[in-house]
Amino acid sequence: MRSRSKRFAAASLFALFVFSMSIHTVGQAFAPAGLKLGEIRGDDSTNKSELQKWKEDLEYIKKMLPEKHPNLFHRLDKERFYSEIAKVEKELPEMTANRAALEFERIVGLARDGHTYTSPLYFDKSGFRLFPYAMYAFSDGIYIRKASPGLEDILGARVVGIGKYDVSKAFEIVEPYMSADNEMFAMEYVPRYFGCPEVLYELGISEHPDSVVLRLEKEGKVFSKRIELPKGEDNKIPEVRKRIKDWPDARDKAPGETPLHLQNPEESKWFRYLPDQKLMYVHMKDVMNSENETLEQFWEKAFAEIDSKKPEKLVVDIRYNGGGNNQLVRPIIRGIIQRPEIDKEGRLFVVIGRVTFSAAQNFTNMLDIWTNAIFVGEPTGSHVNMYGDAVSYELPNSGMRFRISSLFWQNKHAADESKWTTPDLVAELSFADYMKNRDPVMEKVAKPFEPRRSLREIALAEFQGGTLEAFREKAIAFKNDPENKYVEIEPQIEYFGRELIKLKRFDSALGMFKLNKEFFPKSWSVYESLGDVYLLKEDRELALKNFRRSLELNPGNRRVQKKMEDLESGGKKH
Repeated sequence: MRSRSKRFAAASLFALFVFSMSIHTVGQAFAPAGLKLGEIRGDDSTNKSELQKWKEDLEYIKKMLPEKHPNLFHRLDKERFYSEIAKVEKELPEMTANRAALEFERIVGLARDGHTYTSPLYFDKSGFRLFPYAMYAFSDGIYIRKASPGLEDILGARVVGIGKYDVSKAFEIVEPYMSADNEMFAMEYVPRYFGCPEVLYELGISEHPDSVVLRLEKEGKVFSKRIELPKGEDNKIPEVRKRIKDWPDARDKAPGETPLHLQNPEESKWFRYLPDQKLMYVHMKDVMNSENETLEQFWEKAFAEIDSKKPEKLVVDIRYNGGGNNQLVRPIIRGIIQRPEIDKEGRLFVVIGRVTFSAAQNFTNMLDIWTNAIFVGEPTGSHVNMYGDAVSYELPNSGMRFRISSLFWQNKHAADESKWTTPDLVAELSFADYMKNRDPVMEKVAKPFEPRRSLREIALAEFQGGTLEAFREKAIAFKNDPENKYVEIEPQIEYFGRELIKLKRFDSALGMFKLNKEFFPKSWSVYESLGDVYLLKEDRELALKNFRRSLELNPGNRRVQKKMEDLESGGKKH
């Protein structure tokens, strides 16, 4: 089990399938669908062509993002940002308005900041629509979880392909077209985008603007089904999202009791004591005050129940918690710390997941720092240190909402670039679990907790009394353990290698970096590290070879370019 102070590596389902979007009805409608911007005549009222309007919106993004974001280039190469904008501007005349809007979303998404975004799917006047199904990414694939009446034949089917591509390729195409902190956040949202005909058509996945062919697998049979937008219905996103909750669900006929995490879907916060398990379960979908009760008052009631029932375990479920107000969580942390009988390893469990984001991530961080919580579930959908508190702007012509983070939240180590909080106990929901009303999270919680060594602890032990080869064997076993599926191993081994360089143990550092190369052969940083240590060992040929490979994988890395220039000109060694 990793130490709490050294964790440096690392809307319920019902609500999540509904686009929980804040819809703004401002601005003008998009240009006619299907027409290229360069073909549309100007608007007499503004004396501007449609193309000029979209160019102005792009220029607004180019100006405002670097100006208003606290550090736009934290995770984004500056040259790439401006080159991508130039590329889109050049191609705008051949784009439709829908494609232009998606390209704007992609450019903003380069920041890898889920709070900073613009999207036609969040703007009702875009006219973007939804097909009559809702997909979800389970641990064993993407499935049709909900579908409108009359589509029972696809309900519960695994998605094999969408339009012209298999589902994994379609995922790869769509993923860049959204703002996301990490892959978990994208895992939540890409299946939603698979329901939008404009996304599928404009990105070349579907060949028709109003229908899509899905390749599906159900009950051992693979089949294709063309899904069309229902005639006579309003298929725009704001209207369809109102109907989704009433559609049949693949789990409707599942046996047994509905698992706790899917109960009370309309309530944002609730708790229940389970006497047979001697367990207190608290469910939180947001970090906000309710209309008739503050978050502190809610937890005062929960703590009173804990004091009365004296449970052996407390489970705080924030797997569907998208955030709220960061200032509201301190009384919760304080209340847990004041109850040492519950704030013990193996007694306090926090459920996290792909939607744990924003203020819920900061809540996770505080629980990590100040309590003995065991985290269960999936990785969170947010960097541990993140940008947030977004301010809303409006693109001047299209009217699309444009949000930009205004603050950097850093309540973990200043150098901690972890892209998520990694669960101590991995528990992922498969479609089979869903159909059987099973919750792998609560099954993990029910078992006695057994502490496990972190990779850092393994490294310290092996380098005190063992060898690099002994560490290598244990590192391979660590990486292959399913419980470590989401542990960020690469930066940890990188860190170990850099520490060995400081100790002038260049051969050991080289061994560390070679191990990283074995684990992560497509990582540009691995080859940069190898180049650095070869340079220290005065092997310029191998240093140059690895720097070249690093640059092939990450062409915009100016730091590596400089190292290569120095080497090729016979300049300084490092």
